[in-house]
Amino acid sequence: MRNLLFELAEKDSAAGGVALAIVDNFDKLPEDVRNLLFKLAEKDSAAGGVAWAIIDNFDKLPEDVGNKLLFKLAEKDSAAEDVARAIVYNFDKLPEDVRNKLLFELAKKDSAAEDVARAIAENFDKLPEDARNKLLFKLAEKDSAAGGVALAIAYNFDKLPEDVRNLLFKLAEKDSAAGGVARAVAENFEELPEDVRNPIFELAEKDSAAGGVARAVAENFEELPEDVRNLLFKLAEKDSAAGGVARAIVNNFEKLPEDVRNLLFKLAEKDSAIKYVARAIVYNFDKLPEDVRNLLFELVKKDSAAGDVAWAIVNNFEKLPEDVRNKLLQVILKNFLRMLEIYFLRIKFRKGL
Repeated sequence: MRNLLFELAEKDSAAGGVALAIVDNFDKLPEDVRNLLFKLAEKDSAAGGVAWAIIDNFDKLPEDVGNKLLFKLAEKDSAAEDVARAIVYNFDKLPEDVRNKLLFELAKKDSAAEDVARAIAENFDKLPEDARNKLLFKLAEKDSAAGGVALAIAYNFDKLPEDVRNLLFKLAEKDSAAGGVARAVAENFEELPEDVRNPIFELAEKDSAAGGVARAVAENFEELPEDVRNLLFKLAEKDSAAGGVARAIVNNFEKLPEDVRNLLFKLAEKDSAIKYVARAIVYNFDKLPEDVRNLLFELVKKDSAAGDVAWAIVNNFEKLPEDVRNKLLQVILKNFLRMLEIYFLRIKFRKGL
C-alpha cells in the first residue's frame, strides 16, 4: 500500500487525492509517507490539490506542519490562487492568525488577489478591522482585485471609515475596476449616500465601464430609480456599450419592462451589437418570446451577422430546437454559397481583363 502511494504521488491526476489521504491519516503514517506532502507541495501540478487538502483538514495536521506547507504554497504562483480560494470556502477552519497572515501574503500576488478580495467581502465581520482595511487598500492597487474591493466596500459601506469608503471613488477612475464599481453601486443603491451613487452616471460615460453599468442596471432594474434605469436607453446608443446592453437585456429579460426589452430590436440593427444579440438570443432561446427568437432569422440574412449566428448555433447546438437550427443553417449555407459564387465571378472577371 505504501508503494502504491509513492507511485500515485508521481501522477499529476492523483496527486490531490494522495495529499488528502495523507492529511486525513497523518498521525497514523510513517515519516517517509508524511513527507510526501512536502514533495507534492513542490509540484506545480499538485500544489493546488495539496492546498485544498490542508485547509479543509487543517485540524488533523500538527500546527507547524500545516503552517509550513500553507505558507510555502502561498509563495508559489501556481498554487496561490488555490490557497486563496480554499480560504474563501474554509474560512472558519483556519486559526485567525494563520488565516490573516496568509491573506496578506496572498494579496501580493495578482493570481490570488481577486480571491482575497472575495474572502474579505464574504467574511467581512470575521476579520479584525485594522487587518481588513489594510488589505482593502493594498488590494485596491491591483487591477485583478479592484472589482472585488469595490463590492466589499459597497456591501459594508456603513461599517467602514471614510478613507476606506473613498476608495470607491478612486476605483471608479480605473478602467479595470469600473465594471465592479458599477455593480457594487447598483446592488447597494438604496444603502449608499447620494454622492457615492453618482459615479454610476459618470461610469456610464466611460467606454470601458459601459458594459458593466448596463449589466448592473439590468440585474437590479426593479430596485433602481428611474434616472438610473434610463441609463440603459442611453447606453444602447453607444457602440462600445451596445453588446453589454444586449447581453444584459437577454439575461434579465423577465425582469425588464417591455420598452427596455424592445431595445433588442434596435440593437439588432447596429453592427457593433449584432453578434452579441445573436449569441444572447441563442444562449437563452427557450426563455424568450417568439418575436425575439425570430430576430435570429433577420440577423442571419445579414452578411455582417451570419458568422456570429453560426458561431452561436454551434456553441449552443443543443439549446436550439432542431427545426430552428436547421432553418438557420440552411440560410447560412445559402449565403455562403452565394458569397462563394460572387468570389469566383470576381476572379473570372479579373482574369478576363
